[in-house]
This record gives sequence, structure tokens and C-alpha cells, in this order.
Amino acid sequence: MSVRFHVTSKKVARVFMTGPTDKDGGADKKSAGQKDQIGENLKRVYDDIIDEEVPERFKILLRQLKEQGGDK
Repeated sequence: MSVRFHVTSKKVARVFMTGPTDKDGGADKKSAGQKDQIGENLKRVYDDIIDEEVPERFKILLRQLKEQGGDK
């Protein structure tokens, strides 16, 4: 089984898991090393997204809502 991550220019992560499946149709049991690798990759993608600045259009929208009394 292999796990590939694809991060678009907008930092949207897509996870692709390929490989054989068991008789129930689910993925084969992963080894501890595979689970660690998946966890590390997910953490890396998550950290990249968290470190991004709030887009300017969202800042404008939040400012407009606050001006309209949406901060109650």
C-alpha cells in the first residue's frame, strides 16, 4: 500500500491510498511504520494549512459583518 499526498496551490490536501484490499473491501492492515508515515504526512499538511494567513476576502467579510453588528 502506498499513500500519496497532493497539495494544490491553495493548500488543499488530497490523500490517495493505493494498494491491495482485504476480503472486506478495506485496506490491508498497516504496519506501525506505515501508520507513523501517514501520521507524519497528515501533520505536515495540517501544519502548513494552519500557518497560512487568513485570506484578504475573509478579512473584508469579517470587517463588514462586525460593522453590521454581527459581533454581538
